[in-house]
Amino acid sequence: MTTQPSSPPSRFSVLVALTASALAFASGLFGPPGPRPFDHTAVLVLLAMTAALLARDRQPLAVLVGCTLGFLGLAMLDYELDTFGMLFVAVHAVGRQWDLPRSGVALAAPLLVCFLGTYSPDAELLDIVLFGLVGTLLWSVGVQARLHEQQLARAMLHQATLQHALQAQHERAAIARDVHDIVAHGLGAIRIQAASAVEIATNDPESARRSLQAIVDVSGDAMREIRGLVRALREAEQPPATTQDLHAVLHRTEALGLRVDAHIDDTFDEASPPVRAAIHRLVQEATANTLRHAGATRVRVRVDHADGSLVVTVDDDGCGGEIVAGHGLCGMRERIEALGGSMTVRSNQGGLQLRAIVCTRSPT
Repeated sequence: MTTQPSSPPSRFSVLVALTASALAFASGLFGPPGPRPFDHTAVLVLLAMTAALLARDRQPLAVLVGCTLGFLGLAMLDYELDTFGMLFVAVHAVGRQWDLPRSGVALAAPLLVCFLGTYSPDAELLDIVLFGLVGTLLWSVGVQARLHEQQLARAMLHQATLQHALQAQHERAAIARDVHDIVAHGLGAIRIQAASAVEIATNDPESARRSLQAIVDVSGDAMREIRGLVRALREAEQPPATTQDLHAVLHRTEALGLRVDAHIDDTFDEASPPVRAAIHRLVQEATANTLRHAGATRVRVRVDHADGSLVVTVDDDGCGGEIVAGHGLCGMRERIEALGGSMTVRSNQGGLQLRAIVCTRSPT
């Protein structure tokens, strides 16, 4: 199968062709005089062979036939010109461009020249053998170069496939984290309010009504976030997050019974969308964990700017205790580390503190 690139020949390809042509012209202009002087006929044939060599990457077999005929024609006309290099370049091109075994047709040219050379009274056996060996060697070099390029192309394709699979795996993990954060936060809040409503439904109907209204609000927010996530997946975009979104999360947390002290630095809205989305999910998951597990009455949330990074701190006054790295904590850490940041969680007698640092610009 021939390869016919549409692009022009490379500089190296042109240089090789012109070098072989220059050697042939130099042998006619400066070499010892032969039976027939170097004249316009020889010049025209050499120019035609040079032009053919420049097209050898597109039509290697036609160029080989043309150069072989030119080589034999000059020899039959008694020109003593060094056109071996031009023929060798054409032989190499066929081995370089054609697949085995079809590229073996290139060997016909040096073998034909060797065969005809045996009938020339001036030819020496050593020269004939060397000519055939050099031609075969250059053909082999061309074949090996083509095989190497094919192996390289297969390796690059395999690498691209692996990268695509890895990217898809990361995207699936990101989707899983988003779904977990949204659903866990919403269901956790609904569970708390539902349990509260059950306990006070008989004695305090008004408080029960507020709890049920909180369930309506939280479930509505969760549904909107799920729809936003699905829309973002369809549009292949990162869900946007703003300071207002963070305050909305904190407002819902406060409505569920926790006192919230918050400070969101103005530079949050200037960070890249992936960074803002990660911090939004982190604050959402951290406050949901506080509601579910900490037994806290207060949570403090800070997003500060320091040296080109955003520092997120979430701490509570709960019971602290042993830290269990569940899906929520693992998802938060993966999300932050994917952006080149870091996250630590520590527990003490005063509660639990989560601290994350991430650069305001996500790595490209």
